[in-house]
Amino acid sequence: MKLRQVANDPSAIVAIPQQFVFEHKSARRVAIVGDFNNWDPKANAMVRDASGLWSTILPIMPGRHLFGFMVDDSVFTLDPQKPKARDPDLGSEGSVLMVGRP
Repeated sequence: MKLRQVANDPSAIVAIPQQFVFEHKSARRVAIVGDFNNWDPKANAMVRDASGLWSTILPIMPGRHLFGFMVDDSVFTLDPQKPKARDPDLGSEGSVLMVGRP
């Protein structure tokens, strides 16, 4: 199998907008946390619409990422629409997001 370089200049690789949607009608606050924002619940708050859906769009670098939702600053919840995997560094489970072409 021959490997091919996808970009001559690593700075040419750009983040790709990704939409995250989470349903939780009774939550007061939901944030997206993942390896792309150092698992910081203050970094990316989501916005709720009238139906109870929380959403946000974030630029994410291509690759495989683990993430979850932090509900009301205390409950970590996985995305029921995404596959799950264990984080080798933290040992905890996260939802898997693939960005860009494999």
